[in-house]
Amino acid sequence: MKRKLSLLLLAALATFALCAPLSLAQEAPVTLTWFQTLDAKASASMQSMDDSPTWQLIQEKLNIDIVWQHPAAGQEQEQFNLMIASRELPDIIYYTWTSVVGGPAQLIDDGLLLDLTDVIPDMAPNYHAFLTDPANAEIARQVSLNDGRLYIFAKVFPDARSMSYNGLMIRQDWLDALGLERPDNIAQWETVLTAFKEKDPNGNGTADELPFLGAGINGIRSFAPAWGVRSGLYPSAEDGKIVFGQLQSGYKAFLETMADWYAKGLIDPEFAATDSTSLQNKMTHNLGGAFNGATSGGMGRILNLMADVQPDFRHYKGNAVKRAHKGHADLFYSSSLGRNDIVDAKVARSADSIYFYVETASAMTATDDDYWMWLLIDIDRDKSTGWEGYDYIINYVNPANGTGTVSKNVGNKWEWEEAGNFTYALKGNKMEFGMPRELLGLDGDKIDFEF
Repeated sequence: MKRKLSLLLLAALATFALCAPLSLAQEAPVTLTWFQTLDAKASASMQSMDDSPTWQLIQEKLNIDIVWQHPAAGQEQEQFNLMIASRELPDIIYYTWTSVVGGPAQLIDDGLLLDLTDVIPDMAPNYHAFLTDPANAEIARQVSLNDGRLYIFAKVFPDARSMSYNGLMIRQDWLDALGLERPDNIAQWETVLTAFKEKDPNGNGTADELPFLGAGINGIRSFAPAWGVRSGLYPSAEDGKIVFGQLQSGYKAFLETMADWYAKGLIDPEFAATDSTSLQNKMTHNLGGAFNGATSGGMGRILNLMADVQPDFRHYKGNAVKRAHKGHADLFYSSSLGRNDIVDAKVARSADSIYFYVETASAMTATDDDYWMWLLIDIDRDKSTGWEGYDYIINYVNPANGTGTVSKNVGNKWEWEEAGNFTYALKGNKMEFGMPRELLGLDGDKIDFEF
């Protein structure tokens, strides 16, 4: 029978990382098995927590290899009970322990969970110091069993700010497309939402934008604190007495403004019938401009689902192979120039800039490599201008230290003169860069070019 720890997410691994020997990174990765339900928000864009960039980084930094055990949706409790009964346990279990029959104390007594009371002082000194601080006595009581034993690494929120994972979110690309700043007060929000409604920020030529999306009334209520009120019962900021938000004078003013916005079409007319799935669909179909959500289940999920930004140009691997072939008579043709096998490229725009993204099959070569990652752009789609129709070239002069060069064609032949510079970010097999539209001679709302 194996004895196992019950740990909670990153806090557990971070503690072990502090105590790991300095030579850990040079040793073979430690394999850990981990039982945890795959969150419904995460499952929208990944098959396993192994697909999460955060967990990939954690495993790399801590030199561990996690084998995830995700129970089937709707069968979590059944599979947990079967696992406990079989005593074939993983190294780590993430679970709602208060729902376990007999509670975690019984599992410790049965030898299924480790009693961490005597382990934590030596292995997690920072966590131990926090729990034994008199100022945190109430937190320590909540994360311990009734007899004082410790069995989990608890997620602790020592202050209200650390619990801020939910709030108003807005499309930065729409703001950029319209040359707007992020709104910081109600008047600015109304200005921005009005622009979203009237100025076609999604660029499809149709007035189909839904400036603010709300999954039910709770999404709309996120504006209420601007009037110094909240919904339901809460302690007053003035004297600490419990008040009911809907009866406060500020709440009426909040409702009046929301009704005005709704009448103006600034709030999705279907907000009352909208659930998280339909809100997600409206965002990923480029219709919604702002909403209230969580950083992970809202912003994180939507960003993952919108990763395939259009236009997106994908290519098969193996296009940059070295050439070696026998020619006529004694001739033999060879070329080792093929490298940086491009598998994906994307283009995006804002009101005043153009952005490019490129991904290669493996890590890109050094930027001082000859003829490194040229990008030819036909800005007017006119084959009679430029070299073979291409009016600009990116990286004709090798980029360096985060700065690249745009060069303009001279005389419709293979001759180029520097037109300006841009900044870029390069890491491994991915590169991103952007430049002002004017640097490529682009003006107007519509963009139509080849590269």
